[in-house]
Amino acid sequence: MKQAVIMCGGVGSRLKKKIPKILVKINKKTILEYQLHLFRKYGFKKFILLTSYKSKLIENFIKKKNFYKNIKIIKENKRLGTGGALLNSIEHLENEFCLIYGDILTNINLKKMYYFFKIKKCDSCLVINKNDNYQDSNLLTIYKNFKIKDFYFYPHKKIPKNSYSNEAIFMFKKKFFKNLNKKKLIEKPDLVRDILPLSKLKKKIYGFKTKDFIIDCGTPKRLKIARLNFFL
Repeated sequence: MKQAVIMCGGVGSRLKKKIPKILVKINKKTILEYQLHLFRKYGFKKFILLTSYKSKLIENFIKKKNFYKNIKIIKENKRLGTGGALLNSIEHLENEFCLIYGDILTNINLKKMYYFFKIKKCDSCLVINKNDNYQDSNLLTIYKNFKIKDFYFYPHKKIPKNSYSNEAIFMFKKKFFKNLNKKKLIEKPDLVRDILPLSKLKKKIYGFKTKDFIIDCGTPKRLKIARLNFFL
């Protein structure tokens, strides 16, 4: 696996920033820089950035930092949702790729994740973990073999027993998105809520459980935690 896709369209309204979330700094470096460093560490060579909100700031930042080599930017002309943005880029995706949301800060071992992806013969693999963000996270339950059993989408009236959070890091086979029930596809679909359940290959979605550091920096509280605890 050599291709990484980064969702960069987040507005970051809860952070009250006037820049895309991917450009928020954590101890002198942007989230984007940390993500690119992590992928390159594990041998990824090609990158797609799916942009929307203030895309020009991201483009200028990449050019300024000389990151432009092997990075393709695909900008939404209108907001498409996370699922719609990915489908909009389908012709540029390789047969296998890793996807991460633009507010995720992590030191996850992608080599171990890819080994799991291959051993389980996944069509889709989601990183799962136990955390305390249950109320604003999509949750799921798994079977003993780590295959996804059920999804539970926020807001939650009740937290399902033995559930895990979806940590917004994925590995996919491209064919997963070519087997969608498109008759049920809504406008501006969410990747997890709307796209994953529509694939005819949904029975081959697995959860990769890890204790590696993963945090989404989408709120001021979690951003502060990231700045105090993240080291790569």
